[in-house]
Amino acid sequence: MAELPLALGVISLISTIRKTSSLVASFVQGCRDARHDLEHISQELSSLGNLLSLLEQVIATTNDHAIPEPLQERIAGIISNCTTVLKDFDELLQRHNGKRIDQAACWAMIGKHDAAKLRLNLEAHRSDLSLSLDVLTQYVYLRDHCLSWYVIRTIDL
Repeated sequence: MAELPLALGVISLISTIRKTSSLVASFVQGCRDARHDLEHISQELSSLGNLLSLLEQVIATTNDHAIPEPLQERIAGIISNCTTVLKDFDELLQRHNGKRIDQAACWAMIGKHDAAKLRLNLEAHRSDLSLSLDVLTQYVYLRDHCLSWYVIRTIDL
């Protein structure tokens, strides 16, 4: 997998987060009883967006040096998983969005529980992505600083 598709995956997920955040805000206006439940999801989306912005910067600073294939695959998998969770969450909001009188009751009985499960999944993927970003940052640092020092030191000997 090349870095360009990884960067595109990051950008695409950031766009999906913005779309989902907009859906959450719109849904809360129609179903005020969901505000507290969706507040946690909004915070998770914000954290994930911030993390993806950092990842985007790190990918951009690799200066065409290859990110190790296993790490690229791991990050791409996490991005795919996050995208799936957000798609499921969007579908959940659309199922519960409507002009039904029982919208609040339906949300309280079913939607709230489903949203909590999706939030936990998103939280786990965000945590995995955070760890992967740490590994990538360390890799880039070691590659750019320690390995170049080792090569220079070896040549001098």
